[in-house]
Amino acid sequence: MKLSDLIKPSEEAAHNEKDDAHVCFVDGYCFFSRIVAIPEGLERDEWDSFTELSLEELSPFPIEQLAWGSVVDDESQAIFVYAACRPRIPAESQELWPEAHNVFPVFLPLLLKKRERPCAMGIVTESGVTLLRFSGKGRFPEQVVGAPLVKEEDEDKPDPSAVLAVADKLKARLRLPDDADDEGIFEIVRSSASKGKIDFELRLFGDQSEAAESLSFAEDDVIWRADIREPDFIDSERKRRISESRLGWVMAGVGIAAALMLLVNFLTFFGDWLVNRRQALVEGQSEAAFAVQQNSDFLYELEQFSGAPFRPFSILEIANRVLLERQPRKIEFDSASVSNTDEVAIQGVSDNVDEVNQYSNLLRQSGYFNQVDLVDVRTRQGKVNFTINLRFNPDVALEVESDVSVVAEEVESQPEAAVVMNESEVADE
Repeated sequence: MKLSDLIKPSEEAAHNEKDDAHVCFVDGYCFFSRIVAIPEGLERDEWDSFTELSLEELSPFPIEQLAWGSVVDDESQAIFVYAACRPRIPAESQELWPEAHNVFPVFLPLLLKKRERPCAMGIVTESGVTLLRFSGKGRFPEQVVGAPLVKEEDEDKPDPSAVLAVADKLKARLRLPDDADDEGIFEIVRSSASKGKIDFELRLFGDQSEAAESLSFAEDDVIWRADIREPDFIDSERKRRISESRLGWVMAGVGIAAALMLLVNFLTFFGDWLVNRRQALVEGQSEAAFAVQQNSDFLYELEQFSGAPFRPFSILEIANRVLLERQPRKIEFDSASVSNTDEVAIQGVSDNVDEVNQYSNLLRQSGYFNQVDLVDVRTRQGKVNFTINLRFNPDVALEVESDVSVVAEEVESQPEAAVVMNESEVADE
């Protein structure tokens, strides 16, 4: 195994972490919100369940159709709940959610600071404007209003005059006291995500000279509670990131293991080189011995063949001589195969069955075979296909008599009753 194979998973994890480390924002006009007081004596681990129950009571929509989250203020013992009906959220925005590090409402960064006086402030994106009204008695807004922005096709960013026009209309909907401050409209310059922390940089809209203000979420539980994706997805994503966070510890061990594997690979390579070098020397020295061994094996096989009682070429020679001496010759051989140590099967074709029967009788009368079996005779398209099994008689001398024709005449002179098969006994296929 190569080191690159071992570190590939960690590279993929780092790549995925880099790709996922961005935050998606949803415009405020999609949301409705409420401030819910935490009952006395309610344990912290029960806050999420209480928030969900409260949202079910407040929402005109089933909670399954909502994208919702919450922020808790320990000082005032209150929960700010916000929710949006999913069909109201643009589909192209929701397509980015599975790959995002977190998904928040765009006004979330404005909740990170407590306002001491009544005020109004807003935040703008390329697609909408959101205004919030704070009472000065806590960090949560008393009212959230928003409206979408209509941007021309040739515009990269919304026109400032259009933003201000929408903001003025929204301010008319805010129930602001006379002494309320106007803190302006902000835009999110940058957002970054890291383990257990989300950083935001805000700047007044249209004022490029002013330094950006940095705000942060610094607790993992707070971050996930504010995320508006489905609870099941959030649970699985949290578990996945916990596993990835432990990858660094694992990679230290993997690095050591990789070093050991490299050492093992080097030793294996060196050992293989020594073995191959030794093998080359042995092969060079054993070439002559191998040739002698081959000759010895060949001589042994030749002796075995020459001493064996079975001589297939002699059997075929006898069968062929009998056929050649027979007149008229209306039989042709197709193939021959060895069936046993002293048997040969011959396949052939003839014009009629009588020719085949006479030829088999001729072979029986030759005296060279213990057994002559006409095992298969079939008529096909005017031709007779046959198979004859010949078992050689080892007690008979292998020299073929030259006058096989004498035997042929004796067989041909026998009456027709000697024919063991006739055409009427052959089943046409």
